Amino acid sequence: MIITAEGPKGNPAGQEPRTRFSARTIGCRIVSPATRCGWGCPGRTHSPGINVERSGLFTGVRGKQIAGRCVFPFAPTGPFPYQQEWKSLVAALETALRLHRHQPGTLPDLDRYLHQRTGGMIGSLSHLIRAGAITAILDGCEAVTRDLLEGIPVDHAAQSLREGAA
Repeated sequence: MIITAEGPKGNPAGQEPRTRFSARTIGCRIVSPATRCGWGCPGRTHSPGINVERSGLFTGVRGKQIAGRCVFPFAPTGPFPYQQEWKSLVAALETALRLHRHQPGTLPDLDRYLHQRTGGMIGSLSHLIRAGAITAILDGCEAVTRDLLEGIPVDHAAQSLREGAA
């Protein structure tokens, strides 16, 4: 994806835009390319981040300028509570499984166990179920069960949440 924009004085017709950068550049250097985009670029940039408030991004003169342009939270992040949304998420992830011997309803029956294993983190849940499905295919059982999931390690974030709760 290439994002183009005119500079502050505009571009004569038929000429290449003055500012050109890729989405990869934006991901690595979010501030400078977006700032260089200039006044000729109406719109808003949405960039997800983790712990940006505590990362030092908003320190110093430039940080104060950036902070003045940020609105938090776009989407609150953190663990899902064990409620209906979590149960619905587990059920939805199960519908994506294409395993020959998997019994529908198995994962929704394990929703509390999955919440405890993953600390309510969506990424951790997705990783655990995906790893379970891959393991089920490789070992030939073609079903995700609690026994199978017990043998799969969870990511560091979920493990840290579990250890903190214990």
